[in-house]
Amino acid sequence: MQTVIDKFKYMLKNWLFSQEIDDIKTTRTKTEEMITKLNMINDRYSELRGYEIALNEAKRTLASCMEVGVDVHLKGGSWAVICLKGKAEYVKFIDLGHSNIMQISQYLRQFEDSHTTIDAGPFDHQIRIEMNKLWDE
Repeated sequence: MQTVIDKFKYMLKNWLFSQEIDDIKTTRTKTEEMITKLNMINDRYSELRGYEIALNEAKRTLASCMEVGVDVHLKGGSWAVICLKGKAEYVKFIDLGHSNIMQISQYLRQFEDSHTTIDAGPFDHQIRIEMNKLWDE
C-alpha cells in the first residue's frame, strides 16, 4: 500500500513542479558544459604559459650571447652597437639620433640580460647617473 502512495506522490510532484524540474535540468546541463569549456581554457592557458616561459628563456639565452654598447651625446647624435660576444664580424649599428636619456633607457631595456656598456663624455657624468636610476626602477 505504501508503494502506491509513494508512486502517487512522485507523479504529483513531477506534474506540479515539471517546469522547475526542467529548469534545473537545463541549468545543470549548461553548468556542465561551462565546466568543460573552463577546463579546456585552463588546459590551453597552462600550455600557453609553458610556451611563454620557454620563449622568455630563449630570449635570455640570446641576450646573454650579445653585447650592447651605447654612445650618448647630449649635443650630437647618439648611437648603439650590438654584437655577438666574441664575434666582431657580427655587428649592428643603430642610430639613436637625438634621443633623450629616457628613450635610450627604454631602448636598452630590451637587452636587459646582455652585457651593456654606456659611453658618455667625461663631462656627461650626469648621464650615467640618470641611466643607472632608470635601470634600477
